[in-house]
Amino acid sequence: MSEITTRTRIEIHYDELADDPTVDDDGSPIIVSRRLDDRDATIHERMRGVSCAVRVDVPRSHVDRYAGEAIAYATPEHVREWYGEDTPETREKARDSLIAFAQEWRAWADGYTFGYTLTRERVCGECDQWEEVETDSLWGITTGDQDELADRIRGNLTEDGEIAALANAIETWTGEYPVAARGVHPVEVAAE
Repeated sequence: MSEITTRTRIEIHYDELADDPTVDDDGSPIIVSRRLDDRDATIHERMRGVSCAVRVDVPRSHVDRYAGEAIAYATPEHVREWYGEDTPETREKARDSLIAFAQEWRAWADGYTFGYTLTRERVCGECDQWEEVETDSLWGITTGDQDELADRIRGNLTEDGEIAALANAIETWTGEYPVAARGVHPVEVAAE
């Protein structure tokens, strides 16, 4: 006969405290303006000399982070910094990067930023209660795609029990606030 003496638990949570990806000052694409209309003269002034730009429509989200429109853009200096030169080919690469950036920003604005906690537990030999042995977590995973979220979490997991707990969490996904998914993987061991 075997009994369960250890288990791995993964919980996927919404990350309400994730930083706005547009405030990064490390050479990332920049959101120029969050209001695009003819009255916003600064947008037109700032767009002079821009190599490429991508428009982002952002609807009012359930977390109400932001609603409106925005433009992500790259100046010739950005393109040269990223790719070594400013050519039609590197501008196309920069535009592809801006599209990916805009999708990430849109996911963030819509509240699709997650984190997960991984907890390893075992049964206490004295009191027969579950006790935490080790806990780990990662936050700030921004994606609107559940499969991509699972892939990005899976990339940080190393043990079969962790991967099984993640699979269970994704299988039981509810998307309810604040915990989107829970997964537990028990490990059976032979009783002595």
